[in-house]
Amino acid sequence: MTTRRRLRFLRRQCFRQTEVDIRAVPDPRTVLFASLAFAFAFGWAAPAVPDNALAELLPDASPVRGKAVYRKCRLCHTIERGGDAKLGPNLFGTVGAAVGASPGFAKYSDALLAFGGHWTPVRLDAYLANPRAAVPGTTMAFVGLGDAGDRADMIAYLNSMSDEPVEF
Repeated sequence: MTTRRRLRFLRRQCFRQTEVDIRAVPDPRTVLFASLAFAFAFGWAAPAVPDNALAELLPDASPVRGKAVYRKCRLCHTIERGGDAKLGPNLFGTVGAAVGASPGFAKYSDALLAFGGHWTPVRLDAYLANPRAAVPGTTMAFVGLGDAGDRADMIAYLNSMSDEPVEF
């Protein structure tokens, strides 16, 4: 289905005729679905916070709250030591690790491998905010975490799930 046909379909779904009123009235569930589909299709999410804001958030970040945020990732990732890769790599020891080097996972996109370097808190923040903007061409389908506090908590949780946690 082409993009033009998808948009036409979404437009038709959003503005259904009602029996009570002849005017087109959007169905709230369809509007929500259409906006999420549009954001997913084009990779739009909140931008990463500036480095100094992340530095202010990390000391107060909670791994416990981060574990709750991680629930969004469980479908594709595991986080326990020695866990199997699912659709995505195991995330144990991610903070400070080399990008694209999780043992037991070989399906990294060329874009992520070209991104290179290490997963610093700043790079993780940008990637978690909007993976497709941080690494254009990535195969990760996640739209991103819009809340800077959630991202800081998630980074704190990822950091706690490591043999060698990084100091913030």
